[in-house]
Amino acid sequence: APPQGTAGGALTVIPTGPPEPFHEPVTGTRSRIVAKTQLRLPAAGTYLAALYDAQGEEGKAWISLGQREGFRWRDIARLPGWIRDVRRFHEVPGLPTWAWIGVAGVVALGSVVGRALSRR
Repeated sequence: APPQGTAGGALTVIPTGPPEPFHEPVTGTRSRIVAKTQLRLPAAGTYLAALYDAQGEEGKAWISLGQREGFRWRDIARLPGWIRDVRRFHEVPGLPTWAWIGVAGVVALGSVVGRALSRR
C-alpha cells in the first residue's frame, strides 16, 4: 500500500525487465534505471512525489522527473555544488575525470602565461 498521506493518489511502477545501466557524464556517476513511466498531470502547478519500495526493502534510490534538463548561464555557478552532492549520494569520491583534465589545463595555461611574463 502507498505510504500514509498520499492525498492525490499513488502511481505504482513495476520493473518490466533487467535494470538498464546509466552513466551520467557530467557527474561521472553510474546508476541503473529500474523502471520508466510517463504520466500526464492534470494541470500546471506544484506536485510532490515520493518513492518507496512495496516490499519494504531499504536502500538508496533516486527519481527523475521531467523530459529534459534545462540549464541557464547562471546555473554554472551552482554546478560544482550539484556535482559534489550527486557524487556524495552515489558514494563516489573526488572529482569527475573531466574536472581533473580541466584543472590540469588551467595549471598548464598558468604555467605557460607565467613563463611568458617572466621572460619580459
